[in-house]
Amino acid sequence: MRDWCPAIQPMVLHSFSGSPEMRRWWSTTFQRCYFGFSGAVQGFDDVQKMALREVSVHRLLLESNSPHHQVRPGPWVDTPAYLGEVAQIVARVRRVRIEEVCQATTLNARQLYYGSRSGGESGHQGV
Repeated sequence: MRDWCPAIQPMVLHSFSGSPEMRRWWSTTFQRCYFGFSGAVQGFDDVQKMALREVSVHRLLLESNSPHHQVRPGPWVDTPAYLGEVAQIVARVRRVRIEEVCQATTLNARQLYYGSRSGGESGHQGV
């Protein structure tokens, strides 16, 4: 990746499930690297949970990863409507309030996709 992307390239590691060492490598190599977490967090082992706890609150994102990582057991397909439940799971693992996770991930998504932490349309050309 270093050969193709500058260190300031914004990027998202989709449905991150790596180790703390892997998290540290991505964070130090690419300063604008965001880490997305989905319902797969429910199945994380202790090492993966440690990596999730180490992600800077300023680089944390939530994902539904529909339909692959179901939040609720059952025959229905996962949906972005369950993103609040993903936030709850992430908050529990990080040992913080769900409001903190929701606020931080909303601001992070705005910064990453709109270039603004306030939610404005700065520099955005449509979704």
